[in-house]
Amino acid sequence: MATLAELQTMRDQLMAARGSPEQRIRFRNGDVEEDVWFRTDAELAAALRDVERRISLASAGRISTVVFHTSKGV
Repeated sequence: MATLAELQTMRDQLMAARGSPEQRIRFRNGDVEEDVWFRTDAELAAALRDVERRISLASAGRISTVVFHTSKGV
C-alpha cells in the first residue's frame, strides 16, 4: 500500500496530467516505476477520485470513542 506522501504525489501528477495533452503518466511506487496510459479525461477523473479517496482514508484517524447524548424529549 502506498504511503500518504506517495498518494499525494500521485494526485499532483494526475492533476497536472489533466491539464496537459499527454496521455501517459509515470508513477513511482516505492521501488517500482509504473507507466499508465489514459485515453479520456473521464479515466483521469476516475483515477483522481480514487487517489483522493485513498488519501482521505489514509489521513483520517479512527474513531475510538462514541458518545451518545440522549433525552426523554421533555
